[in-house]
Amino acid sequence: MKIKTTPEDFQVEELTTLTPEKEGEHSLYHLEKKGWSTVDVLGAIRRIWRIEPWRISYGGLKDRHAVTTQFLSIQKGPLANLENQGWRLSHLGHVAEPFTSKDIAANRFHITIRNMPPGSYQGVIATLNQIRQFGLPNYFDDQRFGSLSGPGGEFIGKYLVKGDFEGALKLALA
Repeated sequence: MKIKTTPEDFQVEELTTLTPEKEGEHSLYHLEKKGWSTVDVLGAIRRIWRIEPWRISYGGLKDRHAVTTQFLSIQKGPLANLENQGWRLSHLGHVAEPFTSKDIAANRFHITIRNMPPGSYQGVIATLNQIRQFGLPNYFDDQRFGSLSGPGGEFIGKYLVKGDFEGALKLALA
């Protein structure tokens, strides 16, 4: 089974209930990116607009090897859009407070699975139905889907997908 053969195979859409206003201390933006980490895009934005790091606020990091969307705010940010190869920043309006993780309502995932072994389809469907019914824990940080690998090159996400939570925890802590 293969996950993330191409960036389009793993799409993450950050959702918020925050509504932009006409006035506010912070400009709110929507960032669409592919092939860039959140940190790298923020660095490019800071360089292009000559903005101090402390003025930018965001809710979370999104995968470089995916197609992602997310929100961010810039204190007294430009009322403009910005585009570079691999990413686009769209000005939405203003908010009173900086955008943080508390403003993220959820993340919507679109994941393509390739080369599934014969007979595994029913198990995948059953697992997806459980996720639909009960949700999926949000494991913060790089460990979530295997950006952090163990000494043997094992990915934590591999253990989570298989339901081996003890193995994932051991890999995360060891």
